[in-house]
Amino acid sequence: MPLTVEQFTQRLTSSGVMSEDGMRSWIASVPVEQRPPDAELLARELVK
Repeated sequence: MPLTVEQFTQRLTSSGVMSEDGMRSWIASVPVEQRPPDAELLARELVK
């Protein structure tokens, strides 16, 4: 089963790949209607 966005962001922050502040900042910088709807698309956006 694929990860949800919430699960993925939690794993990113708990592993130290991104700080919680960094994740919050990135999410806040993306308009709600353009935020990735799933973990795979979120990962692709973060790599960009």
